[in-house]
Amino acid sequence: MKANLETVLNGLKNYEAFTWHEIKTMTHDRGKTKNHSVDIDGLTPAAKARLNQIKIDDIEEVFSLRFNNLFRVIGIRVDAVLYILWIDPNHKVCKTSH
Repeated sequence: MKANLETVLNGLKNYEAFTWHEIKTMTHDRGKTKNHSVDIDGLTPAAKARLNQIKIDDIEEVFSLRFNNLFRVIGIRVDAVLYILWIDPNHKVCKTSH
């Protein structure tokens, strides 16, 4: 748990110097985007159930920030703010990668 929190804090610190445009266009070593929107249909059934449980199942997409090979932070982006919904250290919230 402590390691996950440190990964999130360090990762968010790394992203704070960038604009949203820069964040959305970053790529990893295979040329794919690191950070991107995920349509709600791209979430696992458990993730969709959680959105329903917390009464925000009317959103169309979430935004995924990649911190390393599997580690993601997923939230709802509103203007310049990402409201974090999941800390996903094993890439289990989304059905597939982008």
